Amino acid sequence: MLSLSVAGCLRLTESAETTAATTSSTGSGSTTQTDEETSERTGATASESSTETTPPIGVRSTVTEPPEPFTVGRAQRIAIRVNNNRDEEFDGEVQLRVDGALRAMQTLRLRSRTATTVAFDLALDALRPRTLRVVVTGEDYETVLVDEELQPAQHAVTVEWGESYVPADDEDSSNPEDDRTLSFNCRELVLERDGEALATYDIGVFEDEPRRLEGTYSPEEHDGVIRRWFGGPSHRTVIGFEDDLLVEADALRFRGQLPPEPAEMPVTVRIGERQTDEATWPNSREEHVVSLEVGD
Repeated sequence: MLSLSVAGCLRLTESAETTAATTSSTGSGSTTQTDEETSERTGATASESSTETTPPIGVRSTVTEPPEPFTVGRAQRIAIRVNNNRDEEFDGEVQLRVDGALRAMQTLRLRSRTATTVAFDLALDALRPRTLRVVVTGEDYETVLVDEELQPAQHAVTVEWGESYVPADDEDSSNPEDDRTLSFNCRELVLERDGEALATYDIGVFEDEPRRLEGTYSPEEHDGVIRRWFGGPSHRTVIGFEDDLLVEADALRFRGQLPPEPAEMPVTVRIGERQTDEATWPNSREEHVVSLEVGD
């Protein structure tokens, strides 16, 4: 999802339709940004302690807050400063394009010797790189401020466990000294695409596991099968996969067992800050599949 804010007063939706404006609207998915109250005027009196330098004649645009690798589900701010150092009014616009498509446009109307800042709040929900282009144009002016491939940050799958089991709290437990917080006893994970396995991980066998695991306990062997308990005091497990596999996968299959209590396990799955699934697993089953689709 993509939104645009200007001077704290304007927001555009992903389709770049205007929902509010500071002064006026063209009615075509753009708005007009006029001079700031804090306009920069070269004719202003210099302070007693310094001498003001007259800026060069013309229009000058700069990126004051550049884009960074994006986190799925989290908006980042991209800010553009436009200075009109001409002796006449400047009419122009700032365009933001993602993968070649116009996502938002801000029209400008600046009096002589004034400046303004345009800010975009950009949120992307894809694990692949996106092309980003920001252009400032006018009748006799055009400059490309950003033209780059914007990379996603490294992401992992986070499973939040809605319940837990502590053996020491169970009077029927065979191990009353065990005070661990347990949620799922995992023996295998499978990344899938359209129901087909992309990669299978033997949990508990270090060389076969995903490259990162948090919220787990040490491997244990029972009846010749090595497993790990997922859970812990934070009630979540973080699983890091190779980026190219996570981009291709649309589901993650868990094979193992839930603890004897409770009868059901609520789970929430996230990639970055975007929730991809929410489900309740019955402890009568030993396989559970969750969605990893984050959108595009």
